[in-house]
Amino acid sequence: MEGVDIVSSSDAWFQVVVDGTLNTAFTNFPTANTDIPNNETALLVNNTATTISGGQVVYQGVLAGAPGAANRDFATAVLLSFELPAEQPVTLVIGTFSGTSAVSAVFRVNEEW
Repeated sequence: MEGVDIVSSSDAWFQVVVDGTLNTAFTNFPTANTDIPNNETALLVNNTATTISGGQVVYQGVLAGAPGAANRDFATAVLLSFELPAEQPVTLVIGTFSGTSAVSAVFRVNEEW
């Protein structure tokens, strides 16, 4: 796992959770906007979950948001010393302290086969 970059207009928190269970299903990463075949990545996506249970938090942090600052990273974490476990889901969980807010995030992972 290489790192995470998060942008939000509201103050927020984030966690990287290993082996947690989400309340909605994952989908294959390749979308209409990507050309990565299913057999070339282990990445699955879930952007509809509202709860996660179980698992172990391996990294966490907070960020201060700023309205209208959509192109600035407010939380950047370099996680180079963490090796992902085999065949366990790794989830980036992001939440705000009050209400809801749009969040943009990049979760950088390097796959080696």
